[in-house]
Amino acid sequence: GVDTQYYQPGENGIGVEPAPLKLLIACRFQRQKLVPETIRWLAKAKHQGIDLLVSIVGDGPECDAVKAVIKEVDMTEFISLKGWLPKDQLLKQYQEADCFLNLSSYEGMPNTVLEAMACALPVIASDIPPHRGLVKHQGTGYLLDLDRPECLAGQLMELASDSGRGRVMGEAGRQLVSASYSWSAVADSYMSLFVRHQREYLNS
Repeated sequence: GVDTQYYQPGENGIGVEPAPLKLLIACRFQRQKLVPETIRWLAKAKHQGIDLLVSIVGDGPECDAVKAVIKEVDMTEFISLKGWLPKDQLLKQYQEADCFLNLSSYEGMPNTVLEAMACALPVIASDIPPHRGLVKHQGTGYLLDLDRPECLAGQLMELASDSGRGRVMGEAGRQLVSASYSWSAVADSYMSLFVRHQREYLNS
């Protein structure tokens, strides 16, 4: 679950011209997170004319590889590495972003995705089972087939060119998280489970 009272939307809005699309990635730099690959895909989108800036929060074993790829694809000017941030500063990153990216090859329950959605950010996530339960394609964000990463540019273009689309997706994502993944919703779910098992035990 996620604390939807703490993780709330900021005042930032998508597509305020002529501002670039502000993207956020927050994760540990390890192989399954595909951070170097994500940077390459974003560089291709940038070279196709999409005006974007990227903030990356995190660190980890692939930090050197991440830095090397940023230089290799000539994205130093457009990507900011933040390192690990305290909770309040990470919240500010969510609130200042236009879109959250999580293109990992596998996940458990991605808490950063929940936090981003609670902050009313549309999410672009890899099309894997854990993400499908959270990100509704073209409803709360986009699912990206990792075998077709070239589709990322089109998804980013839709967000960059239509300010209303991102806001509607973000609001839908916050509603979904508030209804099903807030602390109160999770507590209610556990209580229902406890009561059901208690009744089954008493009736056995």
